[in-house]
Amino acid sequence: VESSRDIGYYTEVSESAWLFPDGLNLGCPVQHYRRVKQDHGRRRDDCIEETWAIGEVGGIQGDTVECAWSGAAVCYSMHSFAHYNVCPPPARHLLLHGVGHEIDVPWDGELHELTARWDDGYQIEWPREAVEFLPTKSFVVTVASHKVTAEGQVCVELSTFAGDKFEVQIHQGARASLLMKVVAARRQLDPLVRVCIMSSDGVAMASSSQI
Repeated sequence: VESSRDIGYYTEVSESAWLFPDGLNLGCPVQHYRRVKQDHGRRRDDCIEETWAIGEVGGIQGDTVECAWSGAAVCYSMHSFAHYNVCPPPARHLLLHGVGHEIDVPWDGELHELTARWDDGYQIEWPREAVEFLPTKSFVVTVASHKVTAEGQVCVELSTFAGDKFEVQIHQGARASLLMKVVAARRQLDPLVRVCIMSSDGVAMASSSQI
């Protein structure tokens, strides 16, 4: 995990993380997250850029880890506005020996501060909007039936392509996006697995669709 702070005309604070869920070995998956916040001293002008990337370890040369990226997504946010899209993957490699804390004040008077550390407990949060732009696996379920319970909840019976059936409950009027989250929690899916809900007539439901 790397954290940096640049103080000059405005303040820029960034955090970058490389996560290796199955260990740091050739061919193992790698996940990357970066967050950059620019503080111009006026709250209405603050801008945050977040990027997520997935891939695998493509090579290890001494202290340098080369990553083969399969996709990346970015979010630009300001105030309550947020825009997600695809983006180029990280350009630089990971240097394992760069652990420590450095402060540099060059001739221009700007302060540059960098901290790098190992953090085995670090977790990357994966917003659904970002995952939709990444080449991830999908978990497809079909709505077999649904009924309203005495408590006013909607009991939805779902079936997988393998023929496995299970039930979940959501509140009346809920959108498909909530059903996707409930299914992911019920099946204990990895955050990078997208849930796709199919209607009984075989049409994929949009996340904004009402159940």
